[in-house]
Amino acid sequence: MQATYVYPNTCEIPQRGGLLSRWKLLANSEFSVIEVPADFIKNNSEEVKTGLSVTDFLSEKAIETLYNKGDNIPSELQYILHTEPSLPRTDHYQIVTQPLLKWYDKQWVEKLCEMTLNISKFLSKPPFAIEIHPGDNRNKYSDICEAANFLIERYFAELKVRPLILLENRTGQFISKGSDISCFWKLLKQNYTFLEDKVGIVLDIQQLFTVTRKQFEEQFEKIPFDAIKGVHIHSKHKAPKSSDEIPWVAVFEKLSKIAKNLIVNPEVSHRSDIQRTLDFWKNGIEGSH
Repeated sequence: MQATYVYPNTCEIPQRGGLLSRWKLLANSEFSVIEVPADFIKNNSEEVKTGLSVTDFLSEKAIETLYNKGDNIPSELQYILHTEPSLPRTDHYQIVTQPLLKWYDKQWVEKLCEMTLNISKFLSKPPFAIEIHPGDNRNKYSDICEAANFLIERYFAELKVRPLILLENRTGQFISKGSDISCFWKLLKQNYTFLEDKVGIVLDIQQLFTVTRKQFEEQFEKIPFDAIKGVHIHSKHKAPKSSDEIPWVAVFEKLSKIAKNLIVNPEVSHRSDIQRTLDFWKNGIEGSH
């Protein structure tokens, strides 16, 4: 199996920031893609800097304030924009708000698309892929498909590229189990055939385990091979170990059968865990052949 390795957005990296500072982290490594956050206003510090409130979409002025302008970007630089995952946010009044993901709302989708486009333009390069999240069950599978297509076509209209759209399974959201992924993919293949090569699942193994526990292997087997275009490898955002509750042997046995290039993100919180996670992945895949 071939793999494209994504350098994760660890806590040591200045949040938001720019492309070049992250790209330098890839020197002499196996990583070829960087992860860049594209969530909504997410804390008190960003409120102060921008004058906006937590969970607000980023305005063009906020993007200029929070990100570093992209200049002289190497042609080989590739990045993934990681959009709002719908995490609870605490404002300067200590009030906690959780942003909704409204894929069913066309105006909301247009605002999200405008924000991501504005980030990409400010960074001076379009993303290789955009990662999105399902939201609650007010959303439907078809809403995700329609929104993904809208994003892809807007990017093509304005930046002449069609980025890959990666949908992550999320604990507590309406696509979290293997059966959910299977149903989503079935609808996409039936009604949105033209999206098969442009949309896919980035499978977070830890979150799938958190949701399914004893049914993990059964739910894991429900996921179609062709739906999986990427994986997040971690154990509660730390380096995984063979002694984890997650049945990693079963995970590697299935993933090793995927013939296509797989996007692999060792989604750990600390830089010190990145190489250990990458080694764990490579050893696990090699041991499955």
